[in-house]
Amino acid sequence: MAAANQSESAGAIAGFVEPMRAGAAILGFLVGFLATYRSGGALAESTIHGLVGALLLGPVGWFLGLVLIREAIRANVEDQRTAHNMRVEDARRQLVEQLQASGHAVPAALMEPVGDRRQLGSGS
Repeated sequence: MAAANQSESAGAIAGFVEPMRAGAAILGFLVGFLATYRSGGALAESTIHGLVGALLLGPVGWFLGLVLIREAIRANVEDQRTAHNMRVEDARRQLVEQLQASGHAVPAALMEPVGDRRQLGSGS
């Protein structure tokens, strides 16, 4: 089950990153080709420069896609953590209200604020 989920995640990430890599490669080809062609280069020479541009910008697009997907995942994790903390706080509040309504003592641990003390690292 975990292997299938990991494969799904990898496919989703690749589905986001690969089009960015391809777009950057196309942009690199166009810039290299047009810069050489417009400055008077022959068609074959312009094509070679376009291919070099594609080879140079392809990895840049791949890296940019990975950075963007990483930041999207981090934001999603933070959103889920915030929603979880809100649910825990709501459940704790309801428990304290029930204990107080029934005349029981409320443990000190239930009076502490909710929050995960762990922080996400910088990722770099």
